[in-house]
Amino acid sequence: MNLKNMSVDERKDWIETFIGGACGIAAIIAAIVEYALGDNGAIAGMLKDIFGTLVIVVLLFAAMPKRQKLNFEERLTTALEEWMDNNSNMISRTLKMPKGQENDFGMGMKTDMNDFYNDVPTTTRAGWFVRLPEITNENYNQGKIQINFHLNAETFFGRGHGLSEDVLSEELDKLSKLFARFINRKFAGFASASGKGDGIKVLVHNPISTDEEITMLVDLINTAYTAYLVSSHIKVK
Repeated sequence: MNLKNMSVDERKDWIETFIGGACGIAAIIAAIVEYALGDNGAIAGMLKDIFGTLVIVVLLFAAMPKRQKLNFEERLTTALEEWMDNNSNMISRTLKMPKGQENDFGMGMKTDMNDFYNDVPTTTRAGWFVRLPEITNENYNQGKIQINFHLNAETFFGRGHGLSEDVLSEELDKLSKLFARFINRKFAGFASASGKGDGIKVLVHNPISTDEEITMLVDLINTAYTAYLVSSHIKVK
């Protein structure tokens, strides 16, 4: 049995069971020794009482209400939703996904950077920001998980930027490659990124299953979001 592969709650349950079982066995041994020694078994009797009390304590801890265990899909969804809530002035869940990706998890990002400074967004204009595979255990426990980021021209060059199509494509391509290099440096060993045109493809190498891995995945999304903010265009209103 490998404790490292267990969740926090599973480790707690295993430890409680182990301690309770060990104390119970010790109490039984002490009782046998006390019986064998008769009047000379005072110490064994004391040990029996101590271990018996410890068994009761462990059972009381085990009976205390525990946090409800969430499955992988619930844990990842909750982590992503919490991140969106913390950045709700700029980020929102994409409710209508493209055909063929209806069950994927998508997020949109406001294109007017003034909303970053407002508690309540003042604009509704947004473009798609990131799309993850449908959140199922099967999609995330095999590794090679592809995540796609998108660069919205309005975010980086402003509305009505006036750039020609060729110039715009060239500038977005430079940005996507810059962001990809940044992700590769920050998450070497965990994921690799490549940028082309207005898109960034990120490949997470290993399976995502533990809370620590989920946190790393959310941190990757947050890092890309930070890079977007740093490189964005803003015309103060």
